Amino acid sequence: MYCISKGDFYFSSSDGESDSNIDTPLALESNYGSWYSESTNDKSVGVLNPTIPEEKLSSAEKYVNSQVYKSQEWDYSKPGIIEKSGWLKKQSDNILRNWRWRFFVLKNGKLYYYKNPTDSKFSGVLNFYQVITTLKVHDLPKPTSLSISVNGLSYKMSLKSNNHNEIQDWANYIKKHIDNSYGRVKERVFTNLTEKLWKYERISEDFFKNNATTGDLLLFRSKGLSAKIQRGITGSKYDHVAIILCYSSGKVCLFEATQTCGVDILDWEYFVAIGCHLGVERIAYRKLKMERTEEVMMKLENFIKKANGKSYGLSVKKFLPYYQKAEPGDESDFFCSELIASAYQAIGILPTNFGSNNYLPGIFSEERALLLKNAQLGNEQIIDFDL
Repeated sequence: MYCISKGDFYFSSSDGESDSNIDTPLALESNYGSWYSESTNDKSVGVLNPTIPEEKLSSAEKYVNSQVYKSQEWDYSKPGIIEKSGWLKKQSDNILRNWRWRFFVLKNGKLYYYKNPTDSKFSGVLNFYQVITTLKVHDLPKPTSLSISVNGLSYKMSLKSNNHNEIQDWANYIKKHIDNSYGRVKERVFTNLTEKLWKYERISEDFFKNNATTGDLLLFRSKGLSAKIQRGITGSKYDHVAIILCYSSGKVCLFEATQTCGVDILDWEYFVAIGCHLGVERIAYRKLKMERTEEVMMKLENFIKKANGKSYGLSVKKFLPYYQKAEPGDESDFFCSELIASAYQAIGILPTNFGSNNYLPGIFSEERALLLKNAQLGNEQIIDFDL
């Protein structure tokens, strides 16, 4: 029997069944480098190094060079493979199927669309490296619309413009990116992706492991009714959050607070090997972009030493006005997002005037636009274990 927790939920297995326990607080929500431990002990942080060790960099480069969908294989600066951006009308996915203006950006084999050009978060993306698509241009010889269908799914992106020359240009550029993408060359069809695959950028597990750095975040959306209830109570699409630790040995670990293990360091390989990811509907990766100075890394090291091994703790009193907040790392116990907030406060990127106990998992999602000091969290990227 194993019992591995993922967030403020957990599932145990001895007979194939799963169970969940959840956070139930009253809602109180309101360049970058790499850190690697010099220690070979996976349970300690050791001395943090602000640069990528040569052996790690070499391994990452070898991996990138072996991927069938990597952008380096295609030079998008060569004639015919160019970027394009501009306004198009997109047919909505709702029952009304009405048309709305969206700003589109075509680059690196991906077609993004935004509500506004200044938005930092895209509304959707089609990655031609990862899916097989069929492009159709309608109403020739003076086209007014085009559609992109994803093989294996019922989804179809329909676009139109008031200018037939403009829609023909878009069709030409999109076709070149499709024809030169590895999704088309390798004839890869993903029939098991969800209907909302275009709402998130998807990355492979190997890409995640080779690009993760200490301080990045993982957000978890677990399966089960109890987790759904928790997300409803907290008004969030996620119910657990963990911080990433990367070691010079190449290991990637999660630093997290769970009901079954308290504050602990969990090896990612072990997490996957025993199937913990199968009990999760979605795992979103967010890169922490900031300058990693020696002072910052020492603060994180000290925090982990103080917090690791403490118990899991969640009670209503933590959300009451009179609850006395502690200095980062001095908390007697933690729930998942409290641990991450305290860690970010310890390294100086999250204000300390708002107690770490007031942070719920959803506040670290991109929909909440959490403001950090001299740091920024990147867009959510879904780890897809089928890529």
